[in-house]
Amino acid sequence: MSTTVRVPVKASIWDWVMCIGAYSNLTVADHEKIDLWRSGNESPTMRQISYMSKKLSVPFGYFFLTEPVDDTPQIFAHRTIANANLAKPSRDLVDTVFSMQSIQDWARQDSHDNDYAQLSYVGSCSIATITTQQLAHRIRQVLGLDEKWFEAVSSPQQLAEAFTLLRQSCEQAGILVMLNGIVGDNTHRALDPQEFRAFALVDAYDPLIFINRANSRAGQLFSLAHEVAHIWLGADELYNDNYLTQSNAPLEVLCNATAAELLTPTASFADQKSDNKITDESLKQWEQKKPAVSGGNYYNTKQSRFGHRFLARLAASISEGRTTYTQAYRLTGSNRTTFPKLLEAAGV
Repeated sequence: MSTTVRVPVKASIWDWVMCIGAYSNLTVADHEKIDLWRSGNESPTMRQISYMSKKLSVPFGYFFLTEPVDDTPQIFAHRTIANANLAKPSRDLVDTVFSMQSIQDWARQDSHDNDYAQLSYVGSCSIATITTQQLAHRIRQVLGLDEKWFEAVSSPQQLAEAFTLLRQSCEQAGILVMLNGIVGDNTHRALDPQEFRAFALVDAYDPLIFINRANSRAGQLFSLAHEVAHIWLGADELYNDNYLTQSNAPLEVLCNATAAELLTPTASFADQKSDNKITDESLKQWEQKKPAVSGGNYYNTKQSRFGHRFLARLAASISEGRTTYTQAYRLTGSNRTTFPKLLEAAGV
């Protein structure tokens, strides 16, 4: 006769996982169980720990640690805060950052394996010595964009096309641009654009920008332009400005002004009193645009999260024996059946 195996979890660990996890997902019955386990009068089963792991969106292994750890991504220290109530990152944000760091780690190793050179533009500009117009000009040169590339955009469809063009230009220059509105493939874990719009992970070989797809089309576009400026300035950032408020941080003022300059150059305005005036008026327009619409073919949506260039590099690495299929499945959240279909959708 089999016996149920129960595993003691320290009270301090319960306090910690509820603090960092999705606390609001817990029911009254969940709280009653946790109170019982915290008291030490009973221990949870492995199945119950797995259940709480999923409910809280906290890694299963955390429950077996002897002491709490700080797993907050370092990038959170560089956030742009428009909401004073934002006290800690959600598990959705933490897991997304960790996932993107894994992709960037793989890409960096792939660059080393292929003897790729460092990207000279990463961190090439200093906030102390460059103007908005100079920074925007240097970015356009590398990305191959004409100064008036965005001039004809006036509809949601054109906004989507403009985003695609800017993203492709970034990827051709060596920047990984990832796009998603949920955590991996989990439709029950939507990313909140009020928590973050985008983030940039700076790296000399493979800088990475993640765009929150839950944001409006115009918000996605502006966030991408904003994060591109961060790559040139060599500064990691978690961005959650609501576009209607302005940060007082000089770095953010410059990145916002540069994003606006990339999209609506000051030369297009008769009144050129200041960068801040241009930025203020541009940002208000972005926030009022029509939100992005989700849906469509699953594999087309999934491949768009990673971009063609990354998936092509991954497929090449697999064919050359430098990356295993298991590693590829982990990086893309796929499996033996879905991975080939993902590559097919990407045209790889």
